[in-house]
Formats: sequence, structure tokens, C-alpha cells
Amino acid sequence: MTIPSKFRLYLAGTMLALLISCSDNPSLKFPTEAEVEQMYSHYSSSSSSEFSSSSEPSSSSSVPSSSSFSALPSSSSFINERGTFIDTRDKKTYNWVKIGDQVWMAQNLNYNLSVNAVCHTKDENCSCGMLYTWIQAMALNAPKDNCDEQYCTGKIETPHNGMCLEGWHIPTKEEWETLISFSNKSANNLKATSGWGTNNGYDQYGFAALPCGEQDSLSYGTKGIWWTTAEDNPGSFAYQFMMDENNDVIDLKSNSKKFNFSVRCIKDN
Repeated sequence: MTIPSKFRLYLAGTMLALLISCSDNPSLKFPTEAEVEQMYSHYSSSSSSEFSSSSEPSSSSSVPSSSSFSALPSSSSFINERGTFIDTRDKKTYNWVKIGDQVWMAQNLNYNLSVNAVCHTKDENCSCGMLYTWIQAMALNAPKDNCDEQYCTGKIETPHNGMCLEGWHIPTKEEWETLISFSNKSANNLKATSGWGTNNGYDQYGFAALPCGEQDSLSYGTKGIWWTTAEDNPGSFAYQFMMDENNDVIDLKSNSKKFNFSVRCIKDN
């Protein structure tokens, strides 16, 4: 593949600026020749796309509808594609970001029209998003299904829409693990650059993870915890992933389905 020198010069300048500004991030490195070719191939093919995306979130004046996501490339490891969309259920606007082959919401879900989700007691404006029990996140009927006390694997679809808007779903444990692997298993690469006290992250990919904690606990401002669809033994438990302000680790945890944690939706393939 013949790659124009202007593109190589632009890419080299961008990477040099990143390396200088993020010199304390050992995961940054210049791309290989194969990665440069992949980036240029994506750049060339997406330049005529009808989908409005950029390296920065687009303004609210040009918000695409959720159906506009069909214009996203089906597969590419090029990162930093991002934009915004509107949840038609309550008209809230969310950021999205493409990381590897996955498209994630770049904010926690903040939908509460049909469930009794809560905000953290220290988050009066719910700027961190709603906190959901596992049953609420999965949009299951707790009293009828008794899913907060026993396994409900048969009620979990693939993908499982849950409380996410149409075209998006609650991430599986494996989808979270794919994201973690792409981030070099570094919480700092996924943490937001503010909100984590004195140990803020690099937000290398635009995921902007925040420490929204668990309702009524001391974890607000220190821990970010997100549900997955996966249940654990006993059936009254389910898995979630956690980041802590004091380390660079992303932990897989198992807790009662009755706890209130954050939700990040991921786009259907």
C-alpha cells in the first residue's frame, strides 16, 4: 500500500505530541508499519462516510440519530472515533467512543423513566449517572421472576438489551474483558482525567470512567463499579468490574444483585 508522505508526517507529529504530553504512560508507542497501513486504510475509506465522527465529541447541534450508527466501519482497530447520540426515550444526549472493534457509551447510563434506579447520595444532580440493581439493569421483573434470589440465565438474551436504548445492550463479562485487554489491562487508560482525586487517569481512549461508587457507601469518588450480564454462584450474585482510585487494576468482582452499581452500554454488532 502506498501511503502519502503527508499522512505519515501528520501521524508522526500526532504521536510525538502524545508521547511528550503523556510521557508517564508507558503504554504509548509509535505504531508499526502494519498499524499505519490500517489507520490510513480506515482514514481513506471513512473520509466519504455519511456518519459525522471526529477525534472530539461532536456538538449537540449536529447530533445524529441512533440509526446513523450503521455508517460506522464494521471492523477496525483505529481508535478515537467518537460522537454523540440522543436516547429517544428521555431525550438525554450521550457521548460514544469506538475502542478497537467495540463502540461504547462514553458516559454511564442515566435513564430512569420506568425503574426506581437511584443516584448516589453524594451526587444530587446524578451527574455520574443512575445506579441500578442487577435486576433493574437487566430490565427483569424481580417479584415475578425472583431473579434477585436465583439464577435467571434463561432470561438473559445475547445480546441483552436490558435498560439500554434500542441498538445497545448490557455488556457481557467477555465484552468487558475485550475492552480491558485492549487497554493493556490498565485502569488508568480508561479512567477520566478528573474526578479521581489525586490519582486521575490518562483517559487514553475516551472511555472516561468515573468513580460513581455504590449507593450510600463511601465508594463515591474512590471506586467505579459496572454491571455485566453474568451471574455467579449462588444465583443471588452477579459479576461486575471495578476500578479503584489507588491503583491501576481492573478487578472482576461478584456481589449481591441487590447492590446498586453503574451501567455502561455497548453497541450491538
